[in-house]
Amino acid sequence: MLAHVGERAERIRLLKQSIACWVDAGGVPNRNEKPGDAGLRIDAVVVYECRLEVEGVKLLVQVELLSDDPDDPAAKVHSVKRAY
Repeated sequence: MLAHVGERAERIRLLKQSIACWVDAGGVPNRNEKPGDAGLRIDAVVVYECRLEVEGVKLLVQVELLSDDPDDPAAKVHSVKRAY
C-alpha cells in the first residue's frame, strides 16, 4: 500500500514539474469558463487547459488558479486526461 502512495506522490510531482516547465517554455493555456448551477449549489469556475507531454504521453490538464500571486502561486488540478 505504501508503494502505491509513493507512486502517486511521484506522479503528482512529475505533473507539477511538467506544467511548470511547459509554462516556462512559453506554453499558453486555453481559458475555459464553466458555468455554475444554483440549483445544485455549484459555483462558476474558470479553468485553464494545458496540452502538454509527460514522459511521452500527451495530456490535457485542467487547472484552476486559486492564487495568482507570483511569489506564492496556488492551483488545483481539476482533471488529467490523455489528449488524442
